Amino acid sequence: MQSYTIFDFKIIEWFIIVNIFIFGLVFGSFGSVLIWRTRGEINKEVLKGILYGRSECPHCKKKLSWYNLIPLFSWLLSGAKCGNCKSKISSFYPVLEIVSGFAFVISYFMVLNSGFELFSNNFFLYMIYYLVINWLLVLLLFYDILFFRVNTYFWLFLVLWTIFWQFFGYVGNFYRSFFGGIIFFVFFMFIYIFGKYYVRFRFGIKDAEGIGGGDVMIAYFVGLFIHFMMYDLSYTNLFYYVFIYTIISSVLGILFFVVSSIINKGEQGSSLPFLPAMIAGFWVLFFAGDYLFKILFV
Repeated sequence: MQSYTIFDFKIIEWFIIVNIFIFGLVFGSFGSVLIWRTRGEINKEVLKGILYGRSECPHCKKKLSWYNLIPLFSWLLSGAKCGNCKSKISSFYPVLEIVSGFAFVISYFMVLNSGFELFSNNFFLYMIYYLVINWLLVLLLFYDILFFRVNTYFWLFLVLWTIFWQFFGYVGNFYRSFFGGIIFFVFFMFIYIFGKYYVRFRFGIKDAEGIGGGDVMIAYFVGLFIHFMMYDLSYTNLFYYVFIYTIISSVLGILFFVVSSIINKGEQGSSLPFLPAMIAGFWVLFFAGDYLFKILFV
């Protein structure tokens, strides 16, 4: 993969990056609607609300005008308060929008690091592919932080999107994707089962889990995508990348736990969402996986 730094870009490329970020803010705003409206069962009313329903204040239920829906800026200009009832608007919304913006920028760099120059053949094809994947990962990340579980609808769309494009030959390699998904799924399922029985015998808690079943679902997606990141595409090296990814995710999970403990002054409880660390680990693996593989195994 070809590496890029901030000094390699021209003004036009920075202009494109800024616009991609703004585009991501918009999708982050829409993502907040999806997160809150897909918490339960999806039916006709829910779909109608997603497609046609107007956003409203979560406190007074007043319908919001267009100028209340400008990503990030509406929150800042309103002083983080509802213009009608003056209730405080959660920082969840601008944070989600900003993270979505950065995820869209990450997608741009993922395309460049996959060997496609700006406006080259297949640039836009891979750009669309990565944008949807990273956007869904952001939604899964925030959903897990809020509700401590994986949104099955987001995950299913993510997996189908990943498989569909590869199955029809638009991107990647379907057969390598298929085996990658199986290997990652089996490995993390083993960790899941081991963690569950360890917690039971070590602490005497029957229904507790070391990692959640949702984490295994995300690992399956990473396996589907892994061949995009591999230095050497041999099937044997898949096991090495499973190891690298597990280490990266574990380190990020520990960091997340430490930061959470500091912020919550040690009162965050016994459960901590691990999925954000797995998603961040996915991004780290994409850009640094080759480097780590060469250091550890070559």
